[in-house]
Amino acid sequence: MARQPQHVPLFHRQIRLVKMLPAHWHDEVRIDLEVVSLDDCPPYQALSYTWGDQTDTQDISLCDEPFGVTRNLFAALRRLRQPDEARTLWVDAICINQKDNAERSDQVFMMKQIYSQATEVLLWLGDRLPGGSPSVPLSEGPIRDQAQSYSLLCAQADELATTTVVNSTEEEALVAFAVFNILSDSQHWPAKRVFSLNEKGGLMVSAACSAAWNLFLRLTRSSWWYRMWVVQEFVLAKTSQLIIGNISAPGTLITRFLDSQDQHVSASGCCHQYSTSWKMDESFRNGTMEFRMLMWGFKVARNIYRAADDRDTLGSLRTTALVMRYRQASVPRDKVYGLLALVPGTSLKPDYDIDETEAFARTTEVIIESDRSLMALVGSRAPSLRSPSWTFQTDVEGVEDWYYENTFRRIRFSELFSASKGLALRYRRNGNALELLGFRFGSVETLLGTFDEADGLREWESRATTEEGSYTRGGTLKDAFWRTTLRDMVISADGPDGAKRAIASDFVSYQVVRRWMVAKDHSERVSLEQGCVDFENLRRSIAVACRYQTFFISDGSLFGLGPNVQTGDEIWILAGGHVPFLLRPHSSGASEAHQNTYTLVGDCYVHGIMDGEAVEKTAILQAVRLI
Repeated sequence: MARQPQHVPLFHRQIRLVKMLPAHWHDEVRIDLEVVSLDDCPPYQALSYTWGDQTDTQDISLCDEPFGVTRNLFAALRRLRQPDEARTLWVDAICINQKDNAERSDQVFMMKQIYSQATEVLLWLGDRLPGGSPSVPLSEGPIRDQAQSYSLLCAQADELATTTVVNSTEEEALVAFAVFNILSDSQHWPAKRVFSLNEKGGLMVSAACSAAWNLFLRLTRSSWWYRMWVVQEFVLAKTSQLIIGNISAPGTLITRFLDSQDQHVSASGCCHQYSTSWKMDESFRNGTMEFRMLMWGFKVARNIYRAADDRDTLGSLRTTALVMRYRQASVPRDKVYGLLALVPGTSLKPDYDIDETEAFARTTEVIIESDRSLMALVGSRAPSLRSPSWTFQTDVEGVEDWYYENTFRRIRFSELFSASKGLALRYRRNGNALELLGFRFGSVETLLGTFDEADGLREWESRATTEEGSYTRGGTLKDAFWRTTLRDMVISADGPDGAKRAIASDFVSYQVVRRWMVAKDHSERVSLEQGCVDFENLRRSIAVACRYQTFFISDGSLFGLGPNVQTGDEIWILAGGHVPFLLRPHSSGASEAHQNTYTLVGDCYVHGIMDGEAVEKTAILQAVRLI
C-alpha cells in the first residue's frame, strides 16, 4: 500500500482504516492509513475505548509522521499489534480528522454502518484494573488468545473466585473476569460461589471470595462502562470481546449478565426476594447498584435497537436520550449524537458546526415533532445559564444511581395521562424561545417538603389531611392523598408501559408498605412483606412517584407532586401535554415584552386534573413563551 498523507479527503460512504504494522512489545507503534468504501465490505475490527485525558498524549508513527494519541489509546494499540502480521482496525481518534467538523459530522452519521459491519468490536477496558497498587507489575506482551483465556476462566472460575493473592495485572484481570463469568451464568444467585445469605435473608459477598469480589468491583469502575459512545458500539457489534491488558473474555458476558439479572434478580425474577435493597448486605449493595444501573442502560439500548421499527415500543429518540443522559461524553452534544445509530429513521443529523444550545434545541424540536406531543418537556429541569429551560438537558450528575431508573419510569408512566385531552399540539420555535398554547390552571400555594422514605409519608399526610373532609375534585382527602403519592399508578406487568392506574383495592397493599417503611424491627418487616402479594410493586410505585419530588397544595386546594417547586410556580395545561406543567414567571415578566414568558420547572402530578378534567369547552387558550 502506497503511503498517504495522514488525512486525505473522504467521499460518500468512505472511511479510513488503521493498518497496524507488526512489531514487538518495546518497538515503536507504527501505523499506516487506508481509505476504503463501506460498500466494499472491507474486513476490519473496530475499537471501543475511552479517550481519557486529551492533554496527556504519547506519540505514535502515523504514515511516518509523529501523531499524538491519549495514553489509554496508546496502551490499547500496543496490546493489539501482532508480532508477525498487520492488523486492520477502525479507531475514531485516528480514522476521523478531528479538526474537520464537517467530516466529524459525516463520520458520526455513519457510526451504525461502521460498527455493525466490523468483523468484531474490541471493548478495551484498560491496560490494568483501575485503582490498583503500583507495586503489582504490569504484565507485558500482546493479548492472549481469547479461547484459551476463556476456557481457563470457565474451568477454574470457582478456584479463581477464592484467590486471595495476585502477583500481576494479568492475574487481577483473570480473577475479575472469573467473577463476572459466575455472575453471568444461569445459576440461581444465592447458589453462586461468590454469595451467601445474611441474617435478613439477603445476598452478601462470601467471605472466601471477598478479595476476588473487590477485583471485580475494580473492573466495574473502568471508565469504559460510563462512556456514552460505548453503548451503541457494543449493541451494534456482530461479535465482541472485553479486554483488560493482555486478557480477554467474550463480550457475551455482558448480555449473559443482563439475562441473568432479568431472570433472577429483577422485580419479577425468581431470586428477587434475596436482592431487595433493604435485605442486601451493605457491601454488596454499595458495590453493585451503580454497575447494575450502568448495565440497565445496555439493556434498554439493546431493546430500543431491536424494536426500532415498532412505534409502540421503546424505540424513540426521546426514550433513548433520557436513558443515556447520565453517561459521560467529551462534549455534551455527544450525549445525543452518540446514540443516533440506535434510532434509525430520525431526522436529526450530527452537526459539530453549530453551538451546544442550538444542538439541544434542534434535538428537542425533532422529538416534539416525532412524538406529536410535549413528552420532550416531561422531567425535572436543572437551572442552566447555557441553554433555554425547554431544551434537552444532560447535566444531571450528583444524584443516586437509581434516580435515573425512577425518573425513566415516571416519565414513561406520564404517557398514560391525558391532562390536555382534546387540545392538539401547537408549537413554534422563535429563536431561543418555544411558543406554545395553553391555559393557567392555578399556582403552588403550600409546600410540604421533599420525600423521605424513613418518615413513611407521615409528615406529608399529617399536614395535607389535618381534618376529615372532601377533596375539591371529589372523594375524601385521605383517598386523594394516597393516590397522589402513587401518582395514581401502580407498577404492573399487565399494564401498558409496565403500569396500571390505581384502584381502590390497592389501598390495602399501600397501607402495608406504609407500615413497612417506618417499621424498625426486622421480623416485623419480613412479616409485612410476606403477607402482601403486591408488596414490591407498591413499594417501587411509591419510590417512582415520590423520589426527588415535593408535595404541594395548589391555590385551589389540590394535591400535587413536582420537582424543584417554589411557592408561586404556576400550573399550566399546555396543548399536546399528557401532564400539567410547572412554569415559573420570568423575572422581567411584568414588562410588556415578557408577558406570559416563563422558564420550565418540569411536569407535575395534580390529583383530579390528569385526565382532561380541567379542559373545558369555554377554556380560552393563551400563547405562552418558554425561555
